[in-house]
Amino acid sequence: MTRTTRDGHSETVVDSYQGRRLNSPNDVVVCQPDGSIWFTDPPYGIESDYEGYKADREQDGNYVYRFDPVTATLSIAAVDFDRPNGLAFSPDGRRLYIADSGASLGAGHPDPLVADRPHHICVFDVTDKGSLCHDRVFAIIDAGLPDGLRVDRAGRVWTSAWDGVWCYGDDGSLLVKINVPEITSNLVIDERSGFMRFYITASTSVYYFG
Repeated sequence: MTRTTRDGHSETVVDSYQGRRLNSPNDVVVCQPDGSIWFTDPPYGIESDYEGYKADREQDGNYVYRFDPVTATLSIAAVDFDRPNGLAFSPDGRRLYIADSGASLGAGHPDPLVADRPHHICVFDVTDKGSLCHDRVFAIIDAGLPDGLRVDRAGRVWTSAWDGVWCYGDDGSLLVKINVPEITSNLVIDERSGFMRFYITASTSVYYFG
């Protein structure tokens, strides 16, 4: 995981845990209340040269990590994932949503989707000490799997799926779908003007909706 400064200089924040190289950090988010940096570490980038560079695994599992910028320490925040992927905090920082895309075994696998493996979003409560508790399944994506996700100012969860972008209320109820003609991978929401605008990455294109 790297950080780019305003003058364009890039520096490594963290690249290993307990002396062993990370798998392939995927999505990252900053918890606004304390500035901690959270990221997922699935193996997609080391399983083939398609999404990274094929390499041997050094970590024992696919974890979610928390980096404390004050103490410069890295710790494991969650272990019970097959392949953790996108993640996002609720507006108040009290909840953390994490996608598990274990149903996809990577670009080098002959089967693009293994349906009996995870394809859902979990949600955790975040304690005052920055740890996670009370994990539960928030939503199951039955069109492919979740990848990147975002939470808007109202606390609604927007996630990519294989047929577009799905929106859930904070109670886990499906509210709406934005259909996209390609498999989507991630999205960002622009709410600065008071209106919601979406930029969506897909297999070969970037889409705008608003």
